[in-house]
Amino acid sequence: MPTIHIVEPTLKTEIGHCFSFIQSVCHAGPDAQWMVWANRSATVSFALPNVQMQRYFHRRLRRPQCLLLYRKLLRTGDKLFVSTASTIDLLLVHWAAQGQLPAGRVYLYVHWLHLSDRKVRWLNTIAKLQPDLMVFGPVPSVVEVLAQAGFRQARLVPYPAAVAAVAETSSGSCGDPAVLYAGAARQDKGIGHVVDLAEHMQRVGSTVPVRLQSAPNHHGEYDALTAADMQRLAGIRYPYLGKRRSNQL
Repeated sequence: MPTIHIVEPTLKTEIGHCFSFIQSVCHAGPDAQWMVWANRSATVSFALPNVQMQRYFHRRLRRPQCLLLYRKLLRTGDKLFVSTASTIDLLLVHWAAQGQLPAGRVYLYVHWLHLSDRKVRWLNTIAKLQPDLMVFGPVPSVVEVLAQAGFRQARLVPYPAAVAAVAETSSGSCGDPAVLYAGAARQDKGIGHVVDLAEHMQRVGSTVPVRLQSAPNHHGEYDALTAADMQRLAGIRYPYLGKRRSNQL
């Protein structure tokens, strides 16, 4: 049975989406053989008999390492899945292929696209040269961009952890209202506004629970604004505030 290689250079801890995403994918294929290529300092374990870990990537060298790894894996009969793909990964896969790839060999999951004129040109060029790349997105807006660029195998694939969460809760009743912030504490995810809200709820004497993750990024770091927000968060004495640095809420 061919191995499916999951390439995720940022996978280091359970913080963020990478671990839960890959775990959900591997659980969905219990009969497959999975090889996960992660950060060289990764401390996670999937505890599944059909999943192996390769601690491989250096933070500063991950782009050239990706190119070399893609080239190596494409010489085998195995399948390749890039779980957090960007336009750079599409370009690197094309360079590594050294020819047109058949459908069903390489899969790339594009969570979001931060487009520029240059990146749009890249997508259009790669789609002409690699029209059968299997490219997935979690929302229609991402899939539409990929399809418009010319990728024939652009597909909408819901985020697996979200599907699992819906399945677990669909038969149950809704509990009491609460404010929930899940994910790493980042400015682009609105962590500053969440801290503002918690401060406001303390001032007005609210009793609605607030549960949030305050995890740093994959490298254990906060940017300056987020570090200031974390200091403000630490000073809030709202009795209904729960915060964790891990993925467990």
